[in-house]
Amino acid sequence: MAVSPQVIGVVSFYMVAALVMVFVNKAVLNSTPNLPTLFMFFQSVMTVLLLNFTSLFTSHVKIPTFDKTTAQKLTPLMLVDASGFIFNALCLRDVEAAFYQIARGLVLPLTIAIVALSTMTRPSTQVVGCAAVVTFGFFLGITFSEGLPAQAVPAPLALFYGFLSSLAIAIHA
Repeated sequence: MAVSPQVIGVVSFYMVAALVMVFVNKAVLNSTPNLPTLFMFFQSVMTVLLLNFTSLFTSHVKIPTFDKTTAQKLTPLMLVDASGFIFNALCLRDVEAAFYQIARGLVLPLTIAIVALSTMTRPSTQVVGCAAVVTFGFFLGITFSEGLPAQAVPAPLALFYGFLSSLAIAIHA
C-alpha cells in the first residue's frame, strides 16, 4: 500500500508539533506548578480565539453557531474532554517530560476495554495480544531500577493522573 507524501507530511507535522507542545507545556508547568487548571483554561480560550481568527481568512475553517440543544447533548463529552485535559496537565506537571508518554501508556488497552464493554463485543486475539504488549510496556516503564535519582521516579499520584488522563481519552474515543 503506497502512502502519499501529503499523509507523511501531515503525520510528521503532527508528531513534531505534539512533542514540541509537550516540552513547552512542561516548561510552563515547571514555572507555574500551582496553576495547571488555569493554564489549561487559557490554552482552551486561545484555541477558540485562534480558530475564530483563522476562520476569517479561510473557508476551510467553519465555526458552528451556538445551539442550546446540541450543547446540552454534548455536555457529557465536553466534561470527559475537560477532565482528561486537566488530568493530562497534572500528569505532565508531576512527571519528567521524557516519562510523560509512559505515564499515559494505558490509552490503547483502556480504549479496547471500553469499546468492548460499550459494544458488548469481544476483541480479537490479535487485538488483545497487542493490548497485552502495550500494558506490559507500561508496567515495564514504571518499574524503576534502584540506580535512578529520586527526582526521576514519579510519585504514584502522578501515575494515577496519567491513568485518569488515559481513561478520559479512551472514553472519548
